[in-house]
Amino acid sequence: MENTNEEQQILRLHRIALVDLMRMRREFPQYATPLARIHFDWNRNMTRSAGNARRNGMIRLSIKIWTAVVNVSDKLENEFINTVRHEVAHVIVGGEHGHNNVWRSVALELGCDGERYHELSVPAALTKRRDQPWPCARCGETIHLGPGQFRMAKYEGSKYVHSRCQTKRIEL
Repeated sequence: MENTNEEQQILRLHRIALVDLMRMRREFPQYATPLARIHFDWNRNMTRSAGNARRNGMIRLSIKIWTAVVNVSDKLENEFINTVRHEVAHVIVGGEHGHNNVWRSVALELGCDGERYHELSVPAALTKRRDQPWPCARCGETIHLGPGQFRMAKYEGSKYVHSRCQTKRIEL
């Protein structure tokens, strides 16, 4: 069975991510524990974010963004490596740091540009957001969560509140 262009692109980028992860493990022994937890997952549902890091060390990468024809260019590989390093920095410092100076310092040390957003083209068809209704954890009023927030609330037990009740995510 022959691989499709999409599959070939994913395999090529996955290899690049693994090679860069091995480099980081060699060059940054001080981060050995979090780097050992890292594994990559390719996700077809991610349409706005090029990647994201999870607490357990999983780094999810968007199939739709990384294989979009509009993103096939010379700079794709550099943008991909930068995204991988961005997400690795999140795993190293922990989710509580977001994109603050602690995170930025580690991101720069790993070779990331330390910026929050990618410069990839996201086809307009991918950016339509489908919000889901969900009760506010404080007052019970209906709020609307994006697809990722909705999955985290429904399956992982995260609780969300709206701006009138303090906009923030509450971990259980």
